[in-house]
Amino acid sequence: MAVAHRQPPRGTIHLSDQGTQYTSKAYQHQLQEAGLTVSMSRKGMTFKRAQLSVRDIEVVREVLLEGIELFAQKIRTAKTARSQA
Repeated sequence: MAVAHRQPPRGTIHLSDQGTQYTSKAYQHQLQEAGLTVSMSRKGMTFKRAQLSVRDIEVVREVLLEGIELFAQKIRTAKTARSQA
């Protein structure tokens, strides 16, 4: 499973439909052991799950951009301090 390779933090949400591979007891047990939170769409509602996924991606994007801006700010501050020294 990708969990071993990627090592997501505990509580990461695993989004899926209700396919037999995702609802099997063995798969559910692996997700639980990895500390993942399971989120499945209801039957016939995969489009709504996709919308949620897109919104989640937008939130992650915003957080990443915020982090990049903070990092860039630190670099600018360090460069300014060096040039004034």
